[in-house]
Amino acid sequence: MGTAKRTLSILAITTVLMGCSAPAPPASPATTPVEAMRIYATTTTFPLVLSITSEYIEDVQSEMTFNTQYASYRTIVDELMGQEVGFVITSHLPPEQNLWAAPIAKDGILIVTSSDVSIMDLTVSEIRAIYQGRLSSWADVGGEDREIVPFSRERDSDVKAEFARMVMGNRTLTAEARVVTSTEQMMERILNTPGAIGYIPFGERNVYPQINILAVDGVVPSIQTISDDIYPLRSTVFVVGVNEPTPDYRKFISWIQGARGQSIVAQNYVPLISR
Repeated sequence: MGTAKRTLSILAITTVLMGCSAPAPPASPATTPVEAMRIYATTTTFPLVLSITSEYIEDVQSEMTFNTQYASYRTIVDELMGQEVGFVITSHLPPEQNLWAAPIAKDGILIVTSSDVSIMDLTVSEIRAIYQGRLSSWADVGGEDREIVPFSRERDSDVKAEFARMVMGNRTLTAEARVVTSTEQMMERILNTPGAIGYIPFGERNVYPQINILAVDGVVPSIQTISDDIYPLRSTVFVVGVNEPTPDYRKFISWIQGARGQSIVAQNYVPLISR
């Protein structure tokens, strides 16, 4: 438990720059560097942030730089609230009042199990009952008489917040649920624990092709079923800020919502408008 808490407090920082060849010495004094835009990310959305910031610089041939920080959802939102400028890309819209937000992608939550589980479809009610501890054997949902081993994300995860919103509501998670602190750790546990069940973002499904993904309420998660608002565990990736964006930020956010930005989004997520 102590290690997990320390992990949540870590704030990683990276700066994205456009690569170029070494310029000739300037004939006049250098101008003041452009201030880096602060684009924060949760641990879930950080790969997306790296992709869109680097592609933006290449696409618009900008001298802009990005200072990108990532941490757990709660930590990074707290960091945002202490700044006048900067935005967070998150798969959970913060409940704080008076925040500016714009959608940039559609996402969803996948329910995944270990390979020994024969069940291929669960209802939202059954998933809720499992995570409440009211269903403890796969036989309870038509499978083998084997213990269900639920895994969940840490308290401050944006994925956990979305799972709570769509599945749990205000209901208490069973104390038997084993807590992990990343999608990578979730999948490592799922793949190596008989009878396991867990959840991961739709946007990270391609990283783990060997996973067993369940249908929910009879609907198989896919780009099409999420885009058509059919799959029940749908979510949205937002850009969130304390204030409305200044021109540089607004240009960047508009680019993400445009054709080139959405093509980058579509590499893992579901674009805002299906093509």
